[in-house]
Parts: sequence; structure tokens; C-alpha cells
Amino acid sequence: MRRLFAALLILMTALSVAPSALAQPHWRPSMQDSFDWQYNQPFDFRRLTSTINLDAFDADPAFLESLRARGVRPICYVNVGAWEDWRPDKHTFPKSIIGKAYVGWEGERWLDIRQMKTVLPIMRARFRLCREKGFFAIEVDNIDNFQQDTGFKITRAHQLRYNRALAQEAHRVGLAIAMKNAPEFAAELADIYDWVIAEDCFKWKWCGMMTPFILRGKPVVTIEYPENGRKPLSHCEEARRLGIQIVVKRRRLDGWSRRCP
Repeated sequence: MRRLFAALLILMTALSVAPSALAQPHWRPSMQDSFDWQYNQPFDFRRLTSTINLDAFDADPAFLESLRARGVRPICYVNVGAWEDWRPDKHTFPKSIIGKAYVGWEGERWLDIRQMKTVLPIMRARFRLCREKGFFAIEVDNIDNFQQDTGFKITRAHQLRYNRALAQEAHRVGLAIAMKNAPEFAAELADIYDWVIAEDCFKWKWCGMMTPFILRGKPVVTIEYPENGRKPLSHCEEARRLGIQIVVKRRRLDGWSRRCP
């Protein structure tokens, strides 16, 4: 009897801790959801949309609550591939993982994502911040360090391992996660990432590479920028044929937006 009681006690203990050790259920966007991004002024939050991407650090929890009350699910922007000198957690990044300047983006430097034991805890803290503020999901930006002049010898295998770990971390805290760009990983990450955010995939002609997500019923939405006289809405018919949603935004990602009719 003592052995049986001890075995039951062990089983009950295991069951009591198992839920916290496993990935928690999380919301995922559907093909019917609409998307928006607003990181800079002038903002326009009157527009009807089912999701909106906001900055992890800048977003106010009370404002996020007001969005949720309207039925809008906020998505949390996190830069997972570069260090930014204006972030409140910038001092948690050891110098050993900070590389060359991210050309074109002042104040940013590439990260050595090979050092996952150092980088992942920082990103985990950011993901938890997103959850605590009331976000539903995460948009991870800069997941292609292996193709950049980072100052580190990062391989495709290093990048794939890191990108998979990010999805696992997001799901572990109960958040969905979007793959941002990185079309070369679509086939390998379509099972673990919940949807795709692309930038100018029609301009650069790689939208079709996102088919693995579409075949799984996962949304693919592309932000197309109208700079230099481009007319992104000319791709609406092709987008409908592929099953991709187009959102036209200015590159500064303010409140302005256009969509296919």
C-alpha cells in the first residue's frame, strides 16, 4: 500500500506541474482576419481591423485593453535579430553578441544569434513582457542574420535553429508568432509558425514561396510600400489567386493604409 500511495503521489505531482511545463493554448489568426501596423505618428486607430501590430515597449497596457474591448487583437513587434540602442533593456545584451551596424537603421547592430544561451533569455523576457501587457501574438523581425554582414559566421543551420527556438518560446508563453519575411525558411517553418508577414513580396517576386503556409490554412499578408511611384494594388488579382492579403503602408508604418477593393 505504501508503494501504491507513493506512486499515486508522484503521478499527482507530475500532473500538477505538467501544464506549466507545456506550451499553453494560444490564439492564431485565420485567413479571414485583417491586419494593420502602426509604429509611428500620425496614428489612426479608428479603422476597423481584427488585428494591429504595435511596438512591444511603446504600447501602453491600458490602450491595449481598449483595443481588446473593441475586438481588436494586438500583435507585439519584437526585433529578435538586432540590438537597438534606445530600448530599455539594451544593457542586458553582452558586448560579445553585438556585431556590426545594421546599415540603413541608425542605432541598430546585428546580434550573434549563434549564442542562443545568451540571446534566448533576453528574447524570452521580451515575449513575457508582450504577454503581460496583453498582446495576443508576436511579430519577430530580422530572422535572416545569416544573410547579413553581421560580423559573425552565422550559417543557415544556425538561423533555422534560432528561428525554431523563437517559435517554441512564443508558444510556451501562450502567444502565437508570425514569421517575418525569410521566404527561404517557409517550407521548414510552416508547421511551427502561425502565419506570415511579408514585406514587398510582390515587388521582389517571392510571394509564391509562401505556399507551404497557405496550404496549411495559415494567413500570408504582405505589406507593400508605394514609394517611388509603385502601385501595389495592381497586384490585387494575383494576390487573390494566391490567397495572399495585401496591405499598402508607408514605410514609416504610421496610420495611413490602403487595401484591395
